[in-house]
Amino acid sequence: VSRKEVPRHYKGLKTAAGAAATAGGLLGLVLKQETKLEISIDPVKMRDESRFDTVWRASVHGTKNVPRMDALSPTDAFVEISTVHDSNSDLENILRQDSRNLNHLRYTAHRTTVAVDEGAPVFNEGFEVGVLKPASRAELIAALSAALDVSAEVVRA
Repeated sequence: VSRKEVPRHYKGLKTAAGAAATAGGLLGLVLKQETKLEISIDPVKMRDESRFDTVWRASVHGTKNVPRMDALSPTDAFVEISTVHDSNSDLENILRQDSRNLNHLRYTAHRTTVAVDEGAPVFNEGFEVGVLKPASRAELIAALSAALDVSAEVVRA
C-alpha cells in the first residue's frame, strides 16, 4: 500500500499481472466474484520528541472470495503488507514489467498468520510502520554505515 494513497475497506485485489483476482472453484468460475480485502490504515502523528514523524497503523480484518490455490482444499490464506514510496499506478507498472519485482516488496512485508483451508478468512491483526523524521533517518544511516563498515550511499541503496 502506497503511503500516498491510503485505501479503506473492501478493495478489490489484483494479481501481480494486474488482472482482477476472483473466487476459486466453481462459484468463482461461474459468478466471477471479485476477491476483496478488508483493511483500515490510519496515520498516527507522533509527539515532537519522537524519532518518528508518523506511524501508520494497518489493520487487516479479513477477506472474501479468496481464489482457490490448493488442489484438494480451500486456500491457506495470508496477507502481506508493504510500504513503498511510489504511487500505486507506478508500482503496478513496475510489477507488469517484471513480476519478479514483487519479491522486492516481500523483503520488508508484514505478514498475517496463515488461515488454513479458509475461503473467507478473518484475521483481525494489526501492524505499525513508522516513518522516521529526516534527522533520525540520517542518524540511522550513519550508524548502519559505521556498523557495517560501508559508505552511507551503500546503506541508502
